[in-house]
This record gives sequence, structure tokens and C-alpha cells, in this order.
Amino acid sequence: MINTTEIIALKRSGHHAMFNWLILNLTHIQIDFWYKYTRLGGTNTWVINDGSADQEGNIDRFNKEIEYNKITPENLLVNYEDTKPSFTLFNDERTYKGKMASYRYGDKKIDLKNRIYFIRDFYDNLFSRYLSVKNKVIVEAYYDERFINIWKDHAKNFLNNKKNGLKYEEWISDKNKREEFINFNFGISESFDSKNIYGTTTSNVNNIEKDYTIIPDEIKELVYKDNELHYLIGSLGYEQKEL
Repeated sequence: MINTTEIIALKRSGHHAMFNWLILNLTHIQIDFWYKYTRLGGTNTWVINDGSADQEGNIDRFNKEIEYNKITPENLLVNYEDTKPSFTLFNDERTYKGKMASYRYGDKKIDLKNRIYFIRDFYDNLFSRYLSVKNKVIVEAYYDERFINIWKDHAKNFLNNKKNGLKYEEWISDKNKREEFINFNFGISESFDSKNIYGTTTSNVNNIEKDYTIIPDEIKELVYKDNELHYLIGSLGYEQKEL
């Protein structure tokens, strides 16, 4: 049985940096997210990047890795991007059914030890996604009504799973929040700092002047009239911002 941790997040939310921080704390290794699979030498831990994309291809590659290397990982870390919060790769329905349910990956049994939820301030996430598309960094990082709705889904899920969740802004700046999160979920009492983690600056728009007025007017209108969105932003402790 493979001990598995799933990371649920949205594109441009800083989740790759946070994911690398988890990997560093669990294995004392950091990785670059260029590859679909990364085998962390000497740890018997494997990482799947963006496991929600090319799902059947993922399973095929996983089985071939095991067959070629004659080894099965003890631990598997996988992140999902822009999916429903209930998504899992480990059953045919692609739906998480709780810890007591049976899960498989290829022909291997999976033990879903942890499901981790990362989230970022709505306005910064929107701004980062917009710049990403505008500058052709990640062209599929949509920032329209689909993003608003999926951010709300993730926000509601986060509020129902606070112990398993971490906000990007608190990860960056609040050592106590980092320690509380990683101790509860992984039994680690003292964690590495967030500084100098690979990928920290690539999603961080805190170090540039944020001009929210450049967001297209039709998106501003959608945000302005969405009362549920404003309620969730406030419930997560974020500030309302003018677009």
C-alpha cells in the first residue's frame, strides 16, 4: 500500500512553492516541477505534478515507472490544479469518498493519508492569473467567471477543512501558522522557513505594484455583483479590494 498525500489548489496560488516546502520538510529535498514524475533518490518517495491533467496517461506512466525500475514507492505526493475540491486521481469516479474508502492507482492500493488544501487571496490570485495570460506565461490560467466559481468552491471547502488548509499569505509570513499546519498534518514540530523555497517568487505578486484597475471591466462587474464571493473573502479573513 502506498502512503499518499494530495494537494488541492488553484493555478497561480503559490501552491508549487508551498508544495516544495512540504517536500523539503518530508524528504529534505526540493525539486523543479519540470516533469510529470520525480523520484526522490534515497527516499522511496515519488512526486506527481499536476495529477489532474492527462489522467489516463499518468496511470500508464506510473505503471511503466514501476515496471522499468522494479520498485514501488512507499510514499506518493501529488498535486491537483484547478479541479473541484473533491477531485482525486485514485478511483474511476475521480471523487474523494473519505479515508475509509478503497483507492487504487494502476494496480496498486493507495492509502490516502492526507488531503491538503492551499488557497490564496482572491484578488491576488485573479491578478496573477490575468498577468499570466496577458504575458503568455500560462495561457490556460483563465480568470473569467469560471475562476470566480472555482475559487468560491475552494474557499467553501477550505472553510470546512481549516486544519488541513493553509493560506499562501500566512505560509509566507506567519511561522506559527506554518508550524501548526505541518504539525497537525504530518507530525513535524519544527519546519523549514518559507524563504528560499523554489518557486516562491514565481507566483508572488506581493513584490510588484498591484494595479487591479487593469482587470477587464466585464470581470470587475462579475466580481462586484457576486455577494457570495464577498462573503467568502471576508470569511477567510481577506480584505475586500477595489477593482
